[in-house]
Amino acid sequence: MGSLEHITYYFYKAYGLTLRSNQSLIYLPEISELLDVWDVSIHISRTLEESSMPISRSAWQISPKHPGVPMAIHEKGIYLLFQYILNEFTYAEFVINPSGDQIWIAVGKEANLRGVISLLFGVVLGCVLRIRSVTCLHASVVIIKNMAIAVLGAQGAGKSTTTAALLQCGGRLFADDVAALVEQKQQFLVQPGYRALRLHEDAATQLYGSSECLQLITSNPDIWPAKKELSLLKNEKLVPESPVPLAAIYILEERCANRTTVEIQATPPITGLFNLVANTYASWMLDEENKRIEFELLGRLAAKVPLKKVYRPDNLSMLPLISQAIIEDAKATVFSRQ
Repeated sequence: MGSLEHITYYFYKAYGLTLRSNQSLIYLPEISELLDVWDVSIHISRTLEESSMPISRSAWQISPKHPGVPMAIHEKGIYLLFQYILNEFTYAEFVINPSGDQIWIAVGKEANLRGVISLLFGVVLGCVLRIRSVTCLHASVVIIKNMAIAVLGAQGAGKSTTTAALLQCGGRLFADDVAALVEQKQQFLVQPGYRALRLHEDAATQLYGSSECLQLITSNPDIWPAKKELSLLKNEKLVPESPVPLAAIYILEERCANRTTVEIQATPPITGLFNLVANTYASWMLDEENKRIEFELLGRLAAKVPLKKVYRPDNLSMLPLISQAIIEDAKATVFSRQ
């Protein structure tokens, strides 16, 4: 592949992928040099019709696997369409090609570009990684000292809020929402990813004293209800740029209003395995054979990486106690394994 001389391209790195875009993805740190080879090409335009995408509107149909994701069957395979539409001027549409090396994005003239980027580096690239046979956990990753820990839980469990509390205790954000795994030499590593947290305003106020540090990512309550984004993309210079070994996985259990203490319990691999299976990214895209392959990989992950369940109060004022308990447990876990 090579660049066309009359077009300016911008290059980025995330989840182990080199990205080339025909427009600047503001807020994101660029790769300074021009590259001749990349993994994913991103085409941004005002409408999908204006782009070079080889799919017409009439070709789309509802996917039987995921009713919210239209698909188009083409001679080269299946294209996926993700639509986030508030009105005729505020929308974002993403199309992924069958091999996961091209993404077309149509952006409405009143759409918030920060929200578009947040979607791109969340669900869209999560599906691209899945197409490219990369297993991802629906989790946030924090660097503490020189180790990476993943915070995992069901939707609404408070992954981003807990992660933000860990940052208040000295952690560094390594990836939010998508934890791309690499199995290598009898260990599991996680790739550096998107470094911005999506938080509710009450959580930001509790942690930072105000929600003014947050920036709006979308005005559509159907996408992220009442959530804004805390960007850590440009001020985290000490975050590693290469994959880091995964030291432990913390599974957030449902918050309990009657609980006043934090309890962290080691989870047997077989029990933790089912938590991992339930919290992989875009698992609806897998056929039966790939489900079997991933199940075996997650089994090896559960056997090699300590899995811990976190039982905590349903009280934002307890966040410092919760985060400190996780950090102390992580340090003790790594020390005992060494």
